[in-house]
Amino acid sequence: PDLPPALPARSARPARLVGTNPPAILLPVPAGTGAALLRRGGDVLLVLDSEEAPDLRPLRHDATFAALAAETLPGATLLRLPLPAPAELRARRDAAGWVIEAHRAPPPVEGATMVLEAEAGPPPRLLLRAAQPGRVVPVRDPETGLPLLLGTLREGTEAMRAGRRLPELDLPPTMLGAAVLARSDGIALQALAGRFAVAAAGGARFALEAAVAQAASSPSMTRSFDLPGQPPAELLTRLQSLQASIVAAAPLQRLAQRRAAGEVLLALGLPQEAQAVLSLGFGEDPRNAADPRYAALVGAAALLAGRVSEAGALRAPDWADTDESTLWRAALKAAQGEWAPAAPGFAATLPLLLTYPAGLRARLLPLAALSLAEGRERAALRRLVEAMPEGEEAMLPRAMLAELEGRAEEALAGYDRVAMGRDRQARARAIRRGVELRLATGRMDARQAARALEVALFAWRGDATETEARLRVAALRRQAGDARGALALLRETAAMAPDQAAALQPGIQDSFLAALEQEKLQRHMAGQRARDLENRRCAGARPDHGAVAILR
Repeated sequence: PDLPPALPARSARPARLVGTNPPAILLPVPAGTGAALLRRGGDVLLVLDSEEAPDLRPLRHDATFAALAAETLPGATLLRLPLPAPAELRARRDAAGWVIEAHRAPPPVEGATMVLEAEAGPPPRLLLRAAQPGRVVPVRDPETGLPLLLGTLREGTEAMRAGRRLPELDLPPTMLGAAVLARSDGIALQALAGRFAVAAAGGARFALEAAVAQAASSPSMTRSFDLPGQPPAELLTRLQSLQASIVAAAPLQRLAQRRAAGEVLLALGLPQEAQAVLSLGFGEDPRNAADPRYAALVGAAALLAGRVSEAGALRAPDWADTDESTLWRAALKAAQGEWAPAAPGFAATLPLLLTYPAGLRARLLPLAALSLAEGRERAALRRLVEAMPEGEEAMLPRAMLAELEGRAEEALAGYDRVAMGRDRQARARAIRRGVELRLATGRMDARQAARALEVALFAWRGDATETEARLRVAALRRQAGDARGALALLRETAAMAPDQAAALQPGIQDSFLAALEQEKLQRHMAGQRARDLENRRCAGARPDHGAVAILR
């Protein structure tokens, strides 16, 4: 039988229902008790800055609030309610306590929005204005395991309606009060008169300028992962801390730390290591395999590690649709050689891609650039190129953009420069695109293009890109009249990559039929030549020794 819930303290005052449309409850608390309210994953967290937790037993049979659970913290109470999105809670202060309303969908915004301001200092700080700040209550974030600093309000309904992401910290959106997710050990949230202040230890400046700290004018991209944007040195320090936490935690308590460690490794551009760390979680906790977000993170790491066959979780229908899921599904299509179908996804999520940490962004940009070029998404490709810093990484996308805009000479010069570079994958792509552009503009014929692409086969080998290149060389050989050579190349490819047999079969069949036609034509021409020779011999003409040699 189920154990009865722990009895509240004798002095606890009972919570009670105070409304049905929308469902609402009253949490009786001492005068002056502040509250903060926000969503983290599938739960809504409510913090009261008082240890006097209300008695929740009267809510046990309510359809909406029955699962509300309380946890006592030093000097505060944390209440947690499982509530699937897009449902939300709203809080307002009443004479007897805090009234909590549940809404199936986000209701119209009421109350002021906290405005983020940057104060130069010294010391430099970020300010969040609020009429009646309460206290700061630190809790552990259930999603990442990082410190979550919650600023409560004694009165009013001010909230952070839109979140902000800084390298050192996140400011998650809230339904009431302020919240800071600290990614750096030196972050502090303070409650002052008329405002909350976010400061860094030692008076360090934050990495973003004041103008950037404000809300973006365009709608923000929805996220599935929590990829930190700190400098590499800080990310490595954070990774060491997470690894120590994983070792210290029991196997069934490592989910949040493993996921956070995998996200840090991805942000550093280390997908092989990220996949290794995350895959260990499948053998520790059955919840990892059942969590679509965790599985998708493993799939993202596998994709960038070149193990495309292990990235199927990115297509899972139970992974919630977000802008970030759209981005990674586009990346999966691109990695499978479906360049043009991937282009709309990359074009729609380009603002999100450009905010990724440098190590991760460097691995995704080539896929995005090639997809946008193949999909002829000129505006998105131009925006991607303009956002990229000068350097070797930007050379191939710039050449692709020049090709799309009809600047063939500039594009060819760019492809030739990339083909001389050290990046083998970029070199292979540049060679292939340069050959195709020369073929399209009449600078090469099909036979010359086939020979040039044969050289490029050795620049990058072992994945769908090589198979695609071999199919193209075979098509050019057929076009140049060398169907036997095309057939031999495709049969060699089928032996090298048995898993691609179905994709190669149409090309093998076309090459075989073309070779038969060419053989018939050659036999017909040889027979005609033989007849001509016989006629000439019968007429007493001098024999054609060259033709006789051919027939022999």
